[in-house]
Amino acid sequence: MSNAYQPSYNTEITTKTVVHRLPTMHLDHIDWDFPFDYADFPFYRGGNLAQIIQQEHIERLKICEKPNAWASHYHAQPYLYRVLKVGMASTPPFWEPRPTVLLDGPHGVEWVDWVDLTGAETR
Repeated sequence: MSNAYQPSYNTEITTKTVVHRLPTMHLDHIDWDFPFDYADFPFYRGGNLAQIIQQEHIERLKICEKPNAWASHYHAQPYLYRVLKVGMASTPPFWEPRPTVLLDGPHGVEWVDWVDLTGAETR
């Protein structure tokens, strides 16, 4: 006769695996082989307007690489913020390396995607 305790509920051990996507940053350079197209924005696809807007964003990105650069973005217009770094970042929602700019704003530093730049200048 066994006096071992026999619970009336399931005692199997369960496991759980959680995957966390972590952003990656490659600073100090823009990969100019990046496919600068508006595939992410179907309303810009094709036509002369898309090429003009795309070229404007690329020019702003080139200015951001220069020393003493300042830039603005869609969520902080019309203010210009100091550019701290440029680089390629894998961040949400794309999770693939994209040209980004690190700006020093009023709420701290923030990464801004290349398509969100609304202005850039050097001082």
